[in-house]
Amino acid sequence: MKRIFTPIAVAAIAVYSFAACSIAEQAGPAEASKFKHPIVVKFTTEPQETKTAFAELEDGQYPAYWTANDQSLAMSLNLATPVEATVNKAEETSRNADFTAVFEDKGKPYTFYALSPLSAVNSISASRSSWAVSIPTVQTPTADSLSCDEAAMLLYAASEEVQAIPSIPIELQFSHVTAYCRLALKNIATALQTNNVTDATVKSVVVTYSVPVAGEWYVNVADGSLEEKEASYSITIKPTVSDLSQPTDIWFALAPVVLDGVSVKVSVNTDKGSLSRSYTYGTRTYSAGSVNKLSLDMTKNSTFEEYSAAEEEVYALVTSLSDLSVDDEVIFVNSTGAGYAMTSTAASTVTNGFTAVAKDATTGFTYSSEDGYIRLPEGSTVLVLTVASKSSSSFTFKSGSKYLGTTASGSTHYPVLGSSAKTFTLSISSGTSTLSYKSSSGKTTYSLYYVSNYFKMYGNSSSTKSLAIFKKTTVGGGTSDPDEDPILENEQYGAYLSSGNTIHESGATQISREYGASEVTFAILNSQENTVLEFIGIPVSAAQGDTFSLILMKNVSGKRTSLGTFDVRVVREEGAKLWLSDGAGNGFIVKR
Repeated sequence: MKRIFTPIAVAAIAVYSFAACSIAEQAGPAEASKFKHPIVVKFTTEPQETKTAFAELEDGQYPAYWTANDQSLAMSLNLATPVEATVNKAEETSRNADFTAVFEDKGKPYTFYALSPLSAVNSISASRSSWAVSIPTVQTPTADSLSCDEAAMLLYAASEEVQAIPSIPIELQFSHVTAYCRLALKNIATALQTNNVTDATVKSVVVTYSVPVAGEWYVNVADGSLEEKEASYSITIKPTVSDLSQPTDIWFALAPVVLDGVSVKVSVNTDKGSLSRSYTYGTRTYSAGSVNKLSLDMTKNSTFEEYSAAEEEVYALVTSLSDLSVDDEVIFVNSTGAGYAMTSTAASTVTNGFTAVAKDATTGFTYSSEDGYIRLPEGSTVLVLTVASKSSSSFTFKSGSKYLGTTASGSTHYPVLGSSAKTFTLSISSGTSTLSYKSSSGKTTYSLYYVSNYFKMYGNSSSTKSLAIFKKTTVGGGTSDPDEDPILENEQYGAYLSSGNTIHESGATQISREYGASEVTFAILNSQENTVLEFIGIPVSAAQGDTFSLILMKNVSGKRTSLGTFDVRVVREEGAKLWLSDGAGNGFIVKR
């Protein structure tokens, strides 16, 4: 593989009293140095191909230059705590720049180490002789689509060992830590059209390899080689996509990797669904500093997974007695899709009965003529009844500990909640229901209906009004948009369940991992409460987009109980940290 970057010659000379802050601060211009014996050093790059954005193709190469985004890099003297060096570029698109850093002088000999960009550096280790860095798992290419995310383009350098700060330049040879890929995706729009999607918006592209390519790594200061720390298999790219009818070039940076027989899955995530295609490399290597190209026609061997709405609780029209069972939750409405439902505001006097609720979210419920469902807003006063018993067409209903009954006021009977259960006869035809009962004499049949702001039991069969019964059910679920999943709003390790959350709290809990042959068990331990939450079945190689079954166990004082098995999808991956979702309101954040 041809290398397109040349080494960078850098000079280091003693100059004015510039200052720099610790890398841990990483914010704004540095304040005055508090080092006891400061060494102030200025570094100047020669006008050669340097860091960091790619220019347009020239003579078969992609030149690179310093840009406004290259404000700082990390420098270390003798593998001591890194300091920030502020970069001053000569012009907007310049191939040379200078930068300044302040070091603490702890005695000779002197070796200077540098790594760019500053945001990629976590620390430097003298015992390992390496930088701890992060290759971003979420990358945003430059707006002109001529380069990958500059925050993901890592370079390093090390000087020769010297016995004193000389008055002549110290030469540094910068080399690229990362490799680069120019991903060309062809015929995206055509592939979507074959799945009846014509107006999709691309939100992200996820590239998942069968080997680690991003996340946290160690960079050997001697030769720039990488060693896994908590690496990731996936990179999410936020591309600038203007015309899906044209081939789309998407740049990203990754760890150098031997790709012989390695598989990669590319997923184009739109607001309507995910278009994916897999590819297996032959003999190929992405070496440090190399720019590589992968071209895929998305009309070939691709799959499309449509997003569905998130799972929600709704009330669906009951059209048959067989649709109702004991413990079903129902609401009564005056007629199919109409605007009034029985409410739970039953008063103590007969004349008040149950008041009506208008058809809108602020007063009780919404009915959608599009899908035929009723939705109850939070705080709704609509009365939700449970089927307490069923025998053929005979039913009793209850709310909490009270049963639905009736009370009389002259010739009109009103529904009330009380301690005595009343048996009603229910008939349903094409969604029109009649809920009735006979008088004690058996001569009059009273039927429930709505009139003049009340639900009443009227005893004149010739004027019986229609009623509609809606039963609680769930709709949606399935594959939801990963960029919109609620679990992404959270950052702490833990289980985020509809039944309640259990999360890792620094100082109160500990986390641990137990590795099997191919799976990891992640645990959150609370020693004070003697409880352990175990997440079982996490694949070691789990990457963004993967699906698997997660078993959740709770151990209290040595007694283990299951909290369920969840079919989850990895919706985000950052190093060893995974965000998992079952698409039904349950989410998990674990460490593999």
